[in-house]
Amino acid sequence: FREGIRSIQREIPVTPPVLLADTEVRLAELDRDLAHDLSIVEPCGADNPYPIFLMRNLRVEKWRYIGTGDKFTQMVLGDGNGRTIEAVCWDMPRLGDTLRTFSCFDIAGELEVHDGSKAGYRLVVLDMQPVA
Repeated sequence: FREGIRSIQREIPVTPPVLLADTEVRLAELDRDLAHDLSIVEPCGADNPYPIFLMRNLRVEKWRYIGTGDKFTQMVLGDGNGRTIEAVCWDMPRLGDTLRTFSCFDIAGELEVHDGSKAGYRLVVLDMQPVA
């Protein structure tokens, strides 16, 4: 039985999921006013998805795991021009292994109002790809 299932699995092409960004922005374009304006159109869900922003060549200036099991990561991202944003990544276990290896990333994420951050907003990172 198991071998039959494995043979079927080998025949099924696997396509990695694709994350489509709504727009590419510079880090300087993200601010508390934009986060607040976006919160007005909530609740977001299947019929009203959160906008996804793409930012290129961001540096991870600081990071640490939060929660248990190294599953969640809190970061400070910077653009190299003195502009930074607090960020959180909920769904990339052991992300620190990648952060130790690479210094610059293209990052896709959602902007959210977050009273716990200094600026009052943060980026929820959905994907990050190292820049060569």
